[in-house]
Amino acid sequence: RQVTKLAMGEGIRYDSKAYGWPEDCYFIKGTKVGPTSDILKLMELGQKCEDEWGRDHGNGWLLRHPLKKLYQFQQYLLQD
Repeated sequence: RQVTKLAMGEGIRYDSKAYGWPEDCYFIKGTKVGPTSDILKLMELGQKCEDEWGRDHGNGWLLRHPLKKLYQFQQYLLQD
């Protein structure tokens, strides 16, 4: 689900009554992410967003896991 949001350029927002990010705080809203994107840079940016807006209390399911899967897919495509 998060990968689809990234691919469509919707960005990712952490909606949680207890831990959510402030209003209008989206991870890379307006930027479409695809196989040619700099995923490692996005992972760094995601960590900065968590540092500034609040950590992911879902143990990485908000940003880290989806970005890691995109990175693995990217590496698979670049193997040959």
